[in-house]
Amino acid sequence: MNLMANGGYQCPSTLTRPIGDEYTGLAGKAILVPCRHLQRNRTWFAVGMKKQHMTSLVQRYVQEPVWAVVGASNDPAKYGNRIYLKLRTAGFRVYPVNRRERLIEGDAAYSSLLDLPEQPAVVNMVVPPQEAPAIVQQAKAAGAQAVWFQPGAENAAAIRWAQDHGLDVIESCILVQLVLRPSTWEASSDPPPDREPPVSSPDPTTSTR
Repeated sequence: MNLMANGGYQCPSTLTRPIGDEYTGLAGKAILVPCRHLQRNRTWFAVGMKKQHMTSLVQRYVQEPVWAVVGASNDPAKYGNRIYLKLRTAGFRVYPVNRRERLIEGDAAYSSLLDLPEQPAVVNMVVPPQEAPAIVQQAKAAGAQAVWFQPGAENAAAIRWAQDHGLDVIESCILVQLVLRPSTWEASSDPPPDREPPVSSPDPTTSTR
């Protein structure tokens, strides 16, 4: 880069596009660095920070024992079924939420997150994106700490609402994360100490998947 008359630096012409970024030089003087590489680095940094934050949330919440799966299903071809069974097998206390089913894999299904017998730490969503906003609001009302969007369930408005109202937001596949998670529960022949069967719902009815 070449020093310019105004105290800034000029990148080679093949790489430059002025973006007006100001930085403080060694002598305390503001310098203008009109280089598109700064903008790229800023973008890469933001993406990297978001990924790091998401990884931290995943690591935290895969340790939470109480989950709800909205869109749990009896159809083995659907992810709502696979996720529910995997969480249950892994030792989580997991509650299926399904408006149309009374039972999911032999367990009582709940018509709403508000019907659960205890507060879920995590609400996993296996639903069409247009249903996500209402579910996120339900999750908040039910006392959840985080909402977990499965791929395909993401909704920008729901994500913003959740973050604005103090919910942690995770966008990832829980099936993948369970494979990556070192599991002391599955390595043991004994069930986890807090594993209890879900309690029957007084009026279960749900499913969006």
